[in-house]
Amino acid sequence: MTFKPFGKKYDFAKSALIRDFPDYFRDPIENWLWKLLNNANVVDTSDYYLSNGRRFVKSQFINYLQIDFREEFPQYWADFFNFIYSDTERLCNFLAYCLQKYADQDNAINFEYILQQGGSGYSVLKTDEDASEYTEGVYDLVDRVPPVVIKQSHEAISQNDMLMEAWLNCYSQKPDYDKVVVVCQNFLEFFLRDVYEPGNSKPQLGKLIGNLRASSNKLQFKGDSVIVNKTDLLNLIDKVAQFRGMHTAGSGKEPTKNDSEYILHTTIYIWNLHQK
Repeated sequence: MTFKPFGKKYDFAKSALIRDFPDYFRDPIENWLWKLLNNANVVDTSDYYLSNGRRFVKSQFINYLQIDFREEFPQYWADFFNFIYSDTERLCNFLAYCLQKYADQDNAINFEYILQQGGSGYSVLKTDEDASEYTEGVYDLVDRVPPVVIKQSHEAISQNDMLMEAWLNCYSQKPDYDKVVVVCQNFLEFFLRDVYEPGNSKPQLGKLIGNLRASSNKLQFKGDSVIVNKTDLLNLIDKVAQFRGMHTAGSGKEPTKNDSEYILHTTIYIWNLHQK
């Protein structure tokens, strides 16, 4: 049963999402991590009689972490977790690391519940929709996106590997906004080619847009009879190429977070409009 707060003190429904991890997250995250890593057989509890059953991280896993993170990790669990939790960037990257390697569906759902109920600005994303509930490592930590945006985007990113790649580059812990633009442009070139110019072996977005403007009667999408000028749809994407970082020597410029989000969601919108 869902908790319904009595009064305003514990009603957090309208609270802003947070991008750090206050102390109330500490125990739930530690318990979740221990269970996950214990199942992965990379942590254990000492049975040496002088250790009093101290939890520790296995040496091989420590070695992997120190190479991947280029930091020195403590061996005993209490010190290990304190080290991770003491830095938000380190914690986010370690959580992403664990989701990408060890989490199955139950692990992902349980962790998403912790994040969502705690008002976190992060969420768990399944990166392979075809994976079974038992498949491990098909999840990632990403920025939390409003539910309505997720709902509108889910079908597109779950059916298109390129759009999934763009989404992860946009909302992952280490976003690459230039990559978002590059992947979206590539997707649009092949998608519009397949719909409108299937014989075109070397599609270029600018030329495709120009050809469609010159032959606007070809444009067919949901709502094409509603707007006065069907080519208005093309105006949404005709400046995509200028945000590719590789073109900054000319008239281009490096994309910002807002730029890449606009291009990603506009690309998804165009895909949605062409679905029957």
